[in-house]
Amino acid sequence: MSPDTMPFRAQLAMVRQSRVLIGFHGAAMAHLLFMHPDASVLELTLPRFAGRTNYVAMARGTGVTFLMHALDARSEEGDTEVVTVSPSDLLPLLEYLAPRE
Repeated sequence: MSPDTMPFRAQLAMVRQSRVLIGFHGAAMAHLLFMHPDASVLELTLPRFAGRTNYVAMARGTGVTFLMHALDARSEEGDTEVVTVSPSDLLPLLEYLAPRE
């Protein structure tokens, strides 16, 4: 789902209903401020951004569980880093954030 194509109120409603939010490092991660305290966030980031704790502090303030996962940039195309994410790499993180009941 691409929140940037949705009206802001629809974005907030979607986030408020979400149990887990997964997103790439960027401003949209601030949506975690509107999540329920029992929700979880997985921020995907490049290693060079892994030390930035903006969203960690927000999560602590709201009670949301937060994990950051640094991805490896596999190649570069001009100024763009191309990242490949294997679902099998993310599965243990998702199972931690949203255990089956």
